[in-house]
Amino acid sequence: MRPQSTSTYDIMRDPSEEGARSASQPPADEGARTAPQPPADEPTWSPLSSKSSAELREEIEGLRRALETHPVIDTARGILMASAPCSRGQAWHVLVEVSQHTGVALHTVAQRLVDGVQGPAPSRPIRDALDQALSRVRQTAGTPE
Repeated sequence: MRPQSTSTYDIMRDPSEEGARSASQPPADEGARTAPQPPADEPTWSPLSSKSSAELREEIEGLRRALETHPVIDTARGILMASAPCSRGQAWHVLVEVSQHTGVALHTVAQRLVDGVQGPAPSRPIRDALDQALSRVRQTAGTPE
């Protein structure tokens, strides 16, 4: 029989818990940590288990880029909503359409629109694509141009 070690936890725990550990549970070794186990009735499959480390790194990088570009995209959407006027969804579709028609990344289109509020206007292709997209939004909303 193995002698039971005394850990800081053992010294500080409530003495009324002495009998709480079942006979089937071995005493925890000091410093040893095990991952929590799912209950027997829960599946052990995880969405992460099907992805390679390269796929996970790529997904993490994509999420980081999204976190970095999200604020400027939201600001550009607000500018469009105030100036068009249009809904949040319509502003998103305008930005996507401009990005697709000009071949400029969506976050770059958004940044140029935001920069154009106090600085130089966006390039001519971006302005033209914005005008066309906003015209379509106005036509579907029944708002005169």
